[in-house]
Amino acid sequence: MGRIQGEEEKMKAGICPICGGKMADRSVDVADNINGKLVIIRGVSAEVCARCGERLYSSEEMKKMEKLREKIQYNLVKPITVEEVSVFAA
Repeated sequence: MGRIQGEEEKMKAGICPICGGKMADRSVDVADNINGKLVIIRGVSAEVCARCGERLYSSEEMKKMEKLREKIQYNLVKPITVEEVSVFAA
């Protein structure tokens, strides 16, 4: 899913800790399974590797996502849209 950037001392700024590729700030969608349902959280800030796609999230962004997951879990927030999703077996 990605890593928390609290490990900064272990990595060089702007360099992917997995493949050494260049990281860039992006807005991404995060998929999660909450209460047995596929949920997409849109507009999450992350650093994304241009080479391998690894994502790094700030601790602040992780806290925001965790709070939103809790609200979703307890039906305290409504989705902005509900869409049909096709599911396939491997």
